[in-house]
Amino acid sequence: MRWTARQERFCLLVVAGEPNYAAYEQAGYNVKSKVVATANACKLLQSPSIQNRIAELMETRRQASDITLDSLTKDLIEIRREARLAGSYGPAVQATLLLAKMHGLVVERSEVSVMHRPAPLPTKVLELSEDEWLRQFGVEGKHRLLKAVKDKS
Repeated sequence: MRWTARQERFCLLVVAGEPNYAAYEQAGYNVKSKVVATANACKLLQSPSIQNRIAELMETRRQASDITLDSLTKDLIEIRREARLAGSYGPAVQATLLLAKMHGLVVERSEVSVMHRPAPLPTKVLELSEDEWLRQFGVEGKHRLLKAVKDKS
């Protein structure tokens, strides 16, 4: 199946990681709006010939990199074996840990604590007019304040 120059460019851009609407526009299609470009790109992506071309390009790209999970795993196993034979247990442990992380056996977690502290008290008394207060805190704040004052009395 042959593709037009625009279709080929679109496929190359999608494989390169461009968003569909951007790939559609950069491929040379007329674009009236982002919404229209997105819709037209989706239609184009539903075409079996376009899907096949994208799959071909992705396979070619994967083969060109020669770095896969399998190849990395084999390399790390070899590094681990050689480190153990040399009595270098630190690098052997690091290779083992990296293998475990790559295969999802180890997940690093972190915990973040956020402490909210009140702002320091101002040194001067600040008086706001009702309009200034409403601009700063809004109408809902006024209703809450009036209710709180009413409840206290």
